[in-house]
Amino acid sequence: MATSLLQQVREGVDALILDHDALQEDLSLAQATITQIESQRDELYTLLMTTSMALVDMQRNNSPTGARDLIIQNLPTRSFSSMATASSRPVESPTLLPEALAHPAVASSSPECWILDERWLSTPQTRTFLLAAETSAIRGQFQRALIDLDAVLTNQTLTHPARVEAKLLKAAVFAVAGLPARARQQVQQALEIADNPVYACAGMYTVRGKVHLALGRIFYEENRLDEAAWSLSLAVGTEGIEAQVEHWKVMLEKRKVEDAMTDGTKQAGLEDLQEVNRETESAIGE
Repeated sequence: MATSLLQQVREGVDALILDHDALQEDLSLAQATITQIESQRDELYTLLMTTSMALVDMQRNNSPTGARDLIIQNLPTRSFSSMATASSRPVESPTLLPEALAHPAVASSSPECWILDERWLSTPQTRTFLLAAETSAIRGQFQRALIDLDAVLTNQTLTHPARVEAKLLKAAVFAVAGLPARARQQVQQALEIADNPVYACAGMYTVRGKVHLALGRIFYEENRLDEAAWSLSLAVGTEGIEAQVEHWKVMLEKRKVEDAMTDGTKQAGLEDLQEVNRETESAIGE
């Protein structure tokens, strides 16, 4: 009986081992499938952005051939036939990205455009390493964008100017997500890198100007107007962001005028109140 029981235990153990191996194989296949789907998703997002820009260009400039060529040039190399046959439902038109499409820079097919409430300047250079995060952020997938950015920032081979750019994009994501304190923290960290003489290089001047612009806007939104003016002054002359710098300088001057008018109204009201009090006291005395 003992031998029979031992045999049953051995058979049970063998069965468990087989089941474990089968599960491991299924897990590996599932992981491979997930990796493939994520890769296809990223390619589709890229195609979506390119197609959106091309469609707007076609509508504004009446150039269907140019738009068609732009789309074809950026088609993913992977075949999506397996995805197409997986469902008999008709393929829906891609959802356009309203924030990106509304911006004049994108509408004119410029390689550079301001996105995320005009807090981030997307350029061909930034898209070489931040495209996934930019796309997720535009789609409102802020958590995904932050995950993508953390992955970029953990890359030890990332140049310091590129690290500053990633920090600025992360700040923009936090800002549009309604987390201004976290946004300011990222900008300040970017400034620490940009101002460190150890990291001085040819590309740092431009990104430092972008940092000062971002910080100037944050100070403006916090109503720290003197600090905003100083930060914006340090961003003056930075190539590629001149219009934004001037825009926020104008906004800053308008805010100062409005505050001065408000203060003047308050002062005038206080003086009127004091005059009424004096007249009242005089009448009581009589």
